[in-house]
Amino acid sequence: MKKIVLASVAGLFSAAAFAGVASADGHGSKMYVGLSGMATTVGDVDGDNGKTGTSLVQTTSDIGTSFGAAVRGGYDFGALRAELELSYRDIDIDKVRTANGDITNSSGSVNAYTAMINGLYDIDIDSAVTPYVMAGVGVLKADGDVSYTDDNGRAKKVSAEGMAPAAQIGVGVSYGVTDNIDVVGGYSYMGAMTDASGDEQTLKIHTAQVGFNYKF
Repeated sequence: MKKIVLASVAGLFSAAAFAGVASADGHGSKMYVGLSGMATTVGDVDGDNGKTGTSLVQTTSDIGTSFGAAVRGGYDFGALRAELELSYRDIDIDKVRTANGDITNSSGSVNAYTAMINGLYDIDIDSAVTPYVMAGVGVLKADGDVSYTDDNGRAKKVSAEGMAPAAQIGVGVSYGVTDNIDVVGGYSYMGAMTDASGDEQTLKIHTAQVGFNYKF
């Protein structure tokens, strides 16, 4: 995770350093806004689910494919772009299991919100299609709950919320439909720190998204 954060920060500082050069060289500079739909998969999340005697019961949440949306606003310096991206993901928890098997009737959902500052580098291949690479840093806020049936057959629910630093890297392409509208698609990997299990771990979020940017 530390390596991801360092690489992301380096990318953002590089974007800032070269932005003035790009503008001074006469590259077109435009503000833009964008909207994308997202499909997300999240790696299994470990946690604690109470105690048996003096021993913590370790749990693992199996998480299915989820969906969400992202909005962004940025500035296009030519080859380089800087943007603020806000996103929402509705993450479904399919089941929770322990070393002894699945917890009875376990399921849940998590609302995940992110605010990221991204730096992007567009690779000019002299075509309407433009590949890009991206790095970003920000925060992730999550809240949700898990329902299950305890050993006595009673329905239970556990709720939790928290905020963590996050970093992401990604690749994608944009296609210029008009001078002002680009269709964009890409993949990103986000890591967010969590201590849900009592030990530091990384929440791994893989996202594919498709949308558009409108340049003013």
